[in-house]
Amino acid sequence: MRTRSPYLLATLLLGGLLAHSATASGAAPEWITKVGPATAEAKRSGRPILVDLYASWCGWCKELDRQVYSTPRFQEYARKFVLLRVDTEDGGEGSALDARFEVESLPTTLVLSSDLMLIGKVEGFAPTEEYLGMIEAQLKDFLDYETKAQAALAGKDTAVQRSAAAEAHMRGDGKTAAALYRKLAVSGSVPPDIAGALQYMLADALRLAKDWDGAKTALNRATAEAERLHDADLLERSQMLAWNVAEDSGDCRGAKERVERFLRDHPQSTLVGRAKRALSELDKSAQCT
Repeated sequence: MRTRSPYLLATLLLGGLLAHSATASGAAPEWITKVGPATAEAKRSGRPILVDLYASWCGWCKELDRQVYSTPRFQEYARKFVLLRVDTEDGGEGSALDARFEVESLPTTLVLSSDLMLIGKVEGFAPTEEYLGMIEAQLKDFLDYETKAQAALAGKDTAVQRSAAAEAHMRGDGKTAAALYRKLAVSGSVPPDIAGALQYMLADALRLAKDWDGAKTALNRATAEAERLHDADLLERSQMLAWNVAEDSGDCRGAKERVERFLRDHPQSTLVGRAKRALSELDKSAQCT
């Protein structure tokens, strides 16, 4: 092991169970090694994605494969899912998932929706039945999350809304997080000195929801508040998010321009290393040439 640094589940599981019934007598399910084909199959079949995050040096990852994944019990259970296996140190999709979901140890198993929303996370090795039980517990927790999120959206308790928004954001459920942040923004309960931070969180939630125009609008508000309050940290992070929005939306040149601006404006920032790495990757992209 190592240490380092919107309501879809019922439909997903129903689709998975139907697929399970249809294929129960077939061959053992196979692992996909690319995110695109996995999400496409998840959307086609209505099944969630079970992601095996591993690294070549991870001994417990090999044990999980040998003692759990190779068993008939797991292979039967796994028919409810699309299986995806990625190397967290590949410098590509595996590394991106590792960073996005703040994986702290290997092996780690993620359960994701077809749009890469986090349904559950299981860390470490466990024998087959215990491992499957942990996955089932994560599925139940997600159903509980959905119930809480619906109640928060329907209610007026801002403390409940803040908590639900934080969990939605952590899971990558951008639509729900954005809806809750918007309710908070108009609730009158947000102190003026954190209104900009709320707009920043709204912008990031809208980025996750792929609402690029909405993300840019919220980000402009966050930047304006940061400048008004002379909040250097919020200004830095808002400019960083601007390049994330541009890059995620496919605007590679726009992302490059924003990273370059960030490096000019914040040469002493603790985020400079991350910015330089991002610029190096953008320079390699054919879309930016």
